[in-house]
Amino acid sequence: FTFAPVVTCSNLERAAVNNGQSRRFAAATNADVLFIDISDGAVIPGDAEHLVPFVKGAPAIITNNVNVSKGISNGTRCTLQTLHFKELPQFTSFRGGWLANAAPKAISVRVGDATVVLRRQWSEKTTLGTTTLSFGVEMAFSYTFHKSQGCTLERVVVEGNKRPGRSLGVLSLQALYVAISRVRMCRDMRFVPPRGEGMTYLVNLKPVTEINAFLASIADA
Repeated sequence: FTFAPVVTCSNLERAAVNNGQSRRFAAATNADVLFIDISDGAVIPGDAEHLVPFVKGAPAIITNNVNVSKGISNGTRCTLQTLHFKELPQFTSFRGGWLANAAPKAISVRVGDATVVLRRQWSEKTTLGTTTLSFGVEMAFSYTFHKSQGCTLERVVVEGNKRPGRSLGVLSLQALYVAISRVRMCRDMRFVPPRGEGMTYLVNLKPVTEINAFLASIADA
């Protein structure tokens, strides 16, 4: 379970897990952590929000429909392979890894026996008024409950802890079901219980009233 995908409640936790696990994976595989500035220098240098880790061989997930006829689409799992730059960049030491002075023009990933080149594109403007680069691929050390739907995983770790300032109700019965149904056998799942509450919280998880009403209407039909 060292690098099993961790299913979390939000993208905030997901980003934190992906960043932490990318460093551990790099150390375990004797690889470098390369940080990609997806603002392409448009924001303050070193702004962690716009830095995305890249580690060769790390698990990832494609987020665009690249070639649907060949099964390369949104949700396809892959491994990171190579960064392609227009010109050879300069790298500076940064937080235990390396930060390039320019963003790559493309990323190569491995899907089965095939190599797929994903070219960069600009996304829509953010709330700060800046645009960000997108390569159509994201680290897959972690998924949100929503993003994990439809995935079949060999192993999974379900994160049940609270977010600061958020109620534990974020973890609903429906979300929990989605997470634990990603694997075929119970032995392939681990659950991280809420700190200080243990597993007792699970007893209080109930279906939302709308689902109960819907199921009742089917039973009466």
